[in-house]
Amino acid sequence: MTDLPQEKGSTADSGACDDAISVYASGTAIGGDGDDTITYTSHPYNDGDGTAFAQGGAGADTFQIGHFRLDGTPPDDIYLQINDFDPDEDILRVRPENIDGTNVNDISVRKDAGGAFTDIVVSYEARANDSDVSILVIRLDGTTGVTADQIVLG
Repeated sequence: MTDLPQEKGSTADSGACDDAISVYASGTAIGGDGDDTITYTSHPYNDGDGTAFAQGGAGADTFQIGHFRLDGTPPDDIYLQINDFDPDEDILRVRPENIDGTNVNDISVRKDAGGAFTDIVVSYEARANDSDVSILVIRLDGTTGVTADQIVLG
């Protein structure tokens, strides 16, 4: 397994093997062939401008999305765009960043009427107080047929 950490705003292209790639703000991760694990984590202190992109390539890939907000400030419109998610073989795991007492309030699936994409919208309590809610949107480009019960929490 290749472990490719990545700086914010850069591109990591791992090639063919089972890889672990860490993606940060506005970066791009390309897994290539193999069963890859691509982890995207955002923190208030390292957010960059724009959406991050991930492409797992051929194989059963796992996309892990961590989200850390101290208050209810929303991220960019599209937090992460996955360009080749296959709900029949890939896994989408979403988790607030290890904060005690953080609860996911809702996961909803918004399908593009033309079938071009599916947005996964996750809302959860922010850390600052119980009244703030953070929202993140994960766009599955070119993917349809995803349901909320296919999203893994934690």
